[in-house]
Amino acid sequence: MCDFVEVLVNSFLLKIKKAVDFTTSEVIMEKRFQQFTVLITKINRNIKRIKTEEMDKYNLKSPHVSCLYYLFLEKELTARDLCLICDEDKASISRSLEYLEKNEYVICETNEKKKYKSLITLTKKRRRHC
Repeated sequence: MCDFVEVLVNSFLLKIKKAVDFTTSEVIMEKRFQQFTVLITKINRNIKRIKTEEMDKYNLKSPHVSCLYYLFLEKELTARDLCLICDEDKASISRSLEYLEKNEYVICETNEKKKYKSLITLTKKRRRHC
């Protein structure tokens, strides 16, 4: 009978140890996840800061850069396409395109009733600079 109790107690202690080890590993993983998300946020902030510093030389802002970059790659896009690709809202893209058009970075073909559906391209002058 004594052996049976000893086996039972050891089994119970082993289960408790496994539960404690599992909880400890969960805590470690949670701390790692928190560190990871903080580091990703810091990286994102630094990218935005660098982008802002570099684009200040050209009087451009971050959404302007994204629009120009994707227009360079794709040759022509609509404002709707830019919203989706750049992950920006419609108002931000509209402001960016208005600024870029005013400063002769882009041309907007306004054959459509709504400018939002019109094709936008880089000007020849700006395409050469890219």
